[in-house]
Amino acid sequence: MTSNQVQVGCVDKVNYGSAHQLQLWIVNGAGGWQWKLRNAYVPGGVNARACELDSGSDPDYQLARSAGQAAFDRVKAEELAKVKPADATTAGAEVLATA
Repeated sequence: MTSNQVQVGCVDKVNYGSAHQLQLWIVNGAGGWQWKLRNAYVPGGVNARACELDSGSDPDYQLARSAGQAAFDRVKAEELAKVKPADATTAGAEVLATA
């Protein structure tokens, strides 16, 4: 992205769990650029409701975007670590039982 290109709205998102989405929003407000980190409940892909987890602002777009992206990446790693991966030993036992 060059210095004169900006993205606004939902600029990054990740699905996790059964119907949740972590979203990073960038908006232009009276005090400059604002970033908002939201946890959205999206059953069936429909945005039912969202809550704001964190936010900040900066007059400079790049600084606001960097701060928001850092917060997004941190929370994304935390949330994805909570989602239990498929148990490999159980999956292997099912395959052996059907063979």
